[in-house]
Amino acid sequence: MRAEEDLNSPEFQDDMTPLMRELESRDIKYTIKPHPGATPKLLDLIGYYPTGGSHIMVGDVSIIRGMASFGLYEGYGGPFEEPERFSDPKELVDAIVKYNETRSNSH
Repeated sequence: MRAEEDLNSPEFQDDMTPLMRELESRDIKYTIKPHPGATPKLLDLIGYYPTGGSHIMVGDVSIIRGMASFGLYEGYGGPFEEPERFSDPKELVDAIVKYNETRSNSH
C-alpha cells in the first residue's frame, strides 16, 4: 500500500473538476461514471484506484485521470486511437471539439 504522501503527489492526482468546468463552460455534454476497473477489491488491495475512481465520457471518448496517467488527463477513443495525455483540460477539450467538427463537416 502507498504512503499518504505518495497518494497526495501530483502523479496520483485524480480530480476531474477542472475538466468538468471546462466542458461546462463550452456547453459540452458529458457523463461521469465509475471506472470499470475501480473495484472495491482493488482499493482494499493497493489502497487507491490507478485510473481514478471514475471516468468522464464525452461522446465516444473516455477520459481518466490518476496514477495510470501520471496525474494527467488521458483520452481514449474518438480522435485518440491510442491513449493520449494532456496536462491542461482545455487542450484535451480543444482536441475533442476539433475531432467532432471534422466529423460533422465530413457528413
